Amino acid sequence: MATLDAQTLTVDALAVVAAALYLVVGRFLARRRVSHEARGPLRGFVLWWIGLGAVSLVGVVLSFFDLAQASAAVVRIILYAIFLVYIALMVGLLYYLTYLYTGRSWLVVLSLAYTALFALLVYIIERENVGKLLSEGYEPVRDVWSLVLTLAFTAPPLAAALAYFALIFRVEDRTSRYRIAMVSGGIALWFAYSTIASALRFVSGATGQSFAGQVAGQLLGLLAAAMVLLAYLPPSFVRRRFGIVSLADEMPAEEESPRRQAGMVSLRAPTATEDRSRARGPPAAS
Repeated sequence: MATLDAQTLTVDALAVVAAALYLVVGRFLARRRVSHEARGPLRGFVLWWIGLGAVSLVGVVLSFFDLAQASAAVVRIILYAIFLVYIALMVGLLYYLTYLYTGRSWLVVLSLAYTALFALLVYIIERENVGKLLSEGYEPVRDVWSLVLTLAFTAPPLAAALAYFALIFRVEDRTSRYRIAMVSGGIALWFAYSTIASALRFVSGATGQSFAGQVAGQLLGLLAAAMVLLAYLPPSFVRRRFGIVSLADEMPAEEESPRRQAGMVSLRAPTATEDRSRARGPPAAS
């Protein structure tokens, strides 16, 4: 068993709180009713939050063990399992965000891209001393390739979140704009910090996160999860002040896709049937 200091215990406590909130968000999103075509992307988003909560709890458990003393085989199994799960979560998150923005499924492309990234990750891990790699905190950014790998995990969700946020200027409904701002804003802030922190560690030559950096990362994760939850369950004063509709107040009879519920405009030309439907009146507010 590893001896934990006050800083490690603080980070672990924040990780447990964050994991609990991630699981709550995932559970809430899993209960949303959506159309058949949107179930896959929504499941990807659910996978991201529930999987992130599970990975966070596993990380807390692992902090109690001195894995640097374990055999190379055990270390490899742990590292590759963690990274495989995290890659699956990243694919789920990007599957959802890219669907919201484009209305198309990019699951195959994303899966192939992140499979290639995993292969690069394996190369970097095997190139380093595995035991030393683990003891230095999972993130030894020592050369350009390591930096590229790190940014490959943080930059795509940041770009996708910013693209989704840009759609706020194409909708007029207050509830839709609020939800887009909250969901995309939380994810963008979280991954913007990770991207900048990775670049700064590379410039400074640091091989791991500082205590302040770990705390900031956990707090931003909490903020992102809270913003996603509040996007659909806004406080009463927000609903009254800005005229925002809570998801709990909406009629559950009609199943809608996440793109419709988020208030996103269609990026394709409307069909004749849709034109006739719009002529009869505007759709229900999301």
